[in-house]
Amino acid sequence: STTSEIIDQLLVGKQVILPRSTTQTTEFGSDNPDAYDLGFILADGTVSSTAGVFAELYSNADKNLPLNVVKGKTCVSSYAGTEFYRAYWKNIDVEFVKQLKYQPGLMSEIFGWSKKSIIDFIAGWIDGDGSKNENGGFRIYGVEQKIRDAQLLFNKLGVRSTVCKARKAGDVTNFCSFTRDLYYINVVEFNPNEVPLYSNRFDLA
Repeated sequence: STTSEIIDQLLVGKQVILPRSTTQTTEFGSDNPDAYDLGFILADGTVSSTAGVFAELYSNADKNLPLNVVKGKTCVSSYAGTEFYRAYWKNIDVEFVKQLKYQPGLMSEIFGWSKKSIIDFIAGWIDGDGSKNENGGFRIYGVEQKIRDAQLLFNKLGVRSTVCKARKAGDVTNFCSFTRDLYYINVVEFNPNEVPLYSNRFDLA
């Protein structure tokens, strides 16, 4: 199971729905060719002082994602016995990735990217930590400030979204215990002709 699939199974209790923001569109800036990869790294990547930036790819769907990576050796998970390989980013800005992963929210530079790059970044984030809603639309999981900043990105694109609190710190399930609050952003509908959001894992329609 992916991270998002496991989280979906955990969301069987109360959900706190937070106020929806007002949508708005602002000016866009320059392209970032690494936008998709950076979105995926934010969701599922790791930064190591020795190994650099990498992700562990398990399923065929993972292995077919359009990531600009170098394949490492194939391994088997000691936890589930599942085969995976490490994929390494060799030409990525490591300092930018560290900020992306470990500072509370998203960096201001991301809000200055082009519309295409912001959409690519969101696509990478969806492919790493997103899931499709049964009744249409999708959601992305994460820590509160990252998710609230994601809502600002959707605002910039003119897409309405809702931020929800899924789990609180201290919650314990059959899968895990939560050391911090878990949030998700929910997008129910958007106009693909105006804002061509996409995922390489599933159809967002």
